[in-house]
Amino acid sequence: MSVSYEKVVEIVRLKQVVCDSTLEIQKITSSFGIAQWLMDEIGNETQEVLMLLCLNTKNEVNSLSVVHRGTINIFIQLERSVEKVNLLFNNLRYNGKVQGKLVFVNPEGLIRLDEHASEVGMNRAEFIHWIKGIARDEQHLPLANISPIALKERILNEFQIEKPNPPIPKSMKDFNQMKRGVKCARCHSFDITQTMYKVICNQYGHHEAKKKSVVRTLCEYGLIRYKEPLTVSEYEVFLDGQVSKKYIARTLSKYFENV
Repeated sequence: MSVSYEKVVEIVRLKQVVCDSTLEIQKITSSFGIAQWLMDEIGNETQEVLMLLCLNTKNEVNSLSVVHRGTINIFIQLERSVEKVNLLFNNLRYNGKVQGKLVFVNPEGLIRLDEHASEVGMNRAEFIHWIKGIARDEQHLPLANISPIALKERILNEFQIEKPNPPIPKSMKDFNQMKRGVKCARCHSFDITQTMYKVICNQYGHHEAKKKSVVRTLCEYGLIRYKEPLTVSEYEVFLDGQVSKKYIARTLSKYFENV
């Protein structure tokens, strides 16, 4: 029997609280981060539909004590992350196997690993094939006692918390002093030229798809004014008239949901 899973990508942060030894999860939204990259790579190239839950584990502190001293050792960080995810699954009485991998996502990076590190390290292309292999293997397994969708809902429902330090909304005075318009994704310059399908940086020549640059700018505006109701007219002002209301409305309808 093959099982067709809903395609879900979530970014969550795992936080360990020392005082009561519980685990909490805080959901993080990401428009063009690892979630979008994974969705594009996996969703567009395979017929398998799976749930992908990205746990962004962090060593945090609370008001009473320090969980761990910080470290830049990626292997120690990986071990801690696996321990936390295992503890999370144990709390849910879920006995699934947790396997740690270090993924080097820069396609231009040259990585050389020794024999031990090669067991947990992989590059961008290897990681995609690894995820696809998991999806293919799952389609040949009997239906599990708990579905991935149910597991995801339990994780988010039982452990999700509000962001402890939410961003402070910008005042209207601060907002009115901001530069407006579409900026270069690489150098952040507002000196750009728009064509029908591209945004071109006049300083360094960086090209970006127009739809991506508009979605990115709309997301930035949403973060700046996240507590306010957003309208097409406000978006048009923030984009400095570089994009028409019709294009903005069509983009919002395609890539965003009303809440």
